[in-house]
Amino acid sequence: MEARTALTAKSNSKNFHAIYERDGSGLMRVAKLYGGNDAQDLNQDIALAIWLGLRRFRGDSSLRTFAYRIAHNRGISFRNRRVDEQLEDEPRSEVSVEAAVLTEQRHAQLLEAILRLPDQTQKIISLSLEGFTYEEIASVVGVTESNVGVTLNRGKKRLAELLKEPGDV
Repeated sequence: MEARTALTAKSNSKNFHAIYERDGSGLMRVAKLYGGNDAQDLNQDIALAIWLGLRRFRGDSSLRTFAYRIAHNRGISFRNRRVDEQLEDEPRSEVSVEAAVLTEQRHAQLLEAILRLPDQTQKIISLSLEGFTYEEIASVVGVTESNVGVTLNRGKKRLAELLKEPGDV
């Protein structure tokens, strides 16, 4: 029994490192989406949940899908615990390059707009931005592929409305 436990622990460690090697930055973006200024704390919570969850991983989905499902579920729980708190923008450091400032501002605007969408739409759009296929998104979120497409299209239209500058025609 100890040999099997050691083998499982080694496999879990290998899987954990594979997840973070491939998708560590994407999982951090999920943490930023839901955690705002507390993204680092949420990212650590996500990592711990993935590590503990690997004990129960049966291979019904890819490791990537498994990890993002945990990340989004943890993110929603994290945000819901802080419903009464105001999300504040992260402090901006002074950057000498104007283009970098504009890019950062656009990213902040997009993040703010995504946060105004319903939870399900947020999940689908963020997974799409991470490069997931409709099939993978459907697996993570628990809906059909056609529902992913419809939600994604509606979400994109809503984002376009939210991001439209006042005075734009």
